[in-house]
Amino acid sequence: HERLVGSEMCIRDSSHTDEQIQDELYTFVDCGGKVLDVTVMHEIYGAITVDLILNNRVDVDDFTTRLFTTPAKPLKELTGGNHMHTVEASSPEVFDRIEEQLKKKGYLIR
Repeated sequence: HERLVGSEMCIRDSSHTDEQIQDELYTFVDCGGKVLDVTVMHEIYGAITVDLILNNRVDVDDFTTRLFTTPAKPLKELTGGNHMHTVEASSPEVFDRIEEQLKKKGYLIR
């Protein structure tokens, strides 16, 4: 199966709670996407990108458990919450489903 990669998923979440971070990531994987990475645009350093490789809820749970149980802060804290994800999907319809759900939940900027 051919996989499509898109990086147009720009997220606004300056007011995200811990549960909303998890919900945002669940939305990607529940709709059939794979979250490859997260990028923030830093005022001084420019784009900072970190691999995530989240395929399913187990991966999201592992990631968010580490995020919430360490003193480290999410990258989004550097940019007032705005960040981007590169997403892999099996079809344009999967991208559409992800975008629709992210918009419905108020997470999507564009």
